[in-house]
Amino acid sequence: MADAADSKSAVGNYMWVQVPPTALILKFLGLWCNWQHKRPQPVWCGFKSYGACIGDYIMGMRRLFIIRKDLNLSSGKLAAMVGHCAEAYWTNFINKYTIKCVDNTLPCIDLSLFRKNVRRLQPYKRSDLYELSKKAFDEGKDYFLYDKDENGIFVESNTPKYRYVIDTEINNEIYEGYINNSFVKTICEAKNLNHLLKVVDKATELKLYEDRDYGFINDKCLTELTPENEDGTCTVGIWFRPLDDDIAHELSKKYQLYKG
Repeated sequence: MADAADSKSAVGNYMWVQVPPTALILKFLGLWCNWQHKRPQPVWCGFKSYGACIGDYIMGMRRLFIIRKDLNLSSGKLAAMVGHCAEAYWTNFINKYTIKCVDNTLPCIDLSLFRKNVRRLQPYKRSDLYELSKKAFDEGKDYFLYDKDENGIFVESNTPKYRYVIDTEINNEIYEGYINNSFVKTICEAKNLNHLLKVVDKATELKLYEDRDYGFINDKCLTELTPENEDGTCTVGIWFRPLDDDIAHELSKKYQLYKG
């Protein structure tokens, strides 16, 4: 007979195990977490909240760069090309969503409205801006440019001053898993151009798109390299945006790590 304090007991040919209630709850939460994410999790979330579990899920992200080995790049040139790979995604992202604005302009409005909508016309309470707007409005202009002199007085200007505003959102996984985390990078080598281009087929299969999820580094051949493309450049490598580890591994599994 099994002792009453034991967690196991034998009945016939079967072994019965008494599982503590806490373990059952933890097991259920782990299954729930996997169901929510539609995939096995890298860590067992246990009693963590769903939000915390999401944080665990997006931990594994990395940048993947593949550089041609047959070009025999010097150490300095290789460092420059890897730097281009690292910057290319972010500069593409910024350029795509940047709006160019004129920073030193105000609309010309009918100043007879001044007393009717004081809040809207607040800037024109300054006498210098009031006079600039009145002059431009009387000349039939829609807006006027202004600048400040050495005394801090607003004066008319003919030169626009620009500022650049980025109007977009950053993907939650990229921010939490890469920007606000470790900048993990993997640099692989391709034997030649044809070998490099094979990763594009895999990227297409994974529904990754050029100029959004990946892009090529084409050197202008000012030093070391010889032009290979019609535009006088040489394709040196390819960069990928921050990707989940499993996707990065799927892309790089037919490439070796870059060796000096």
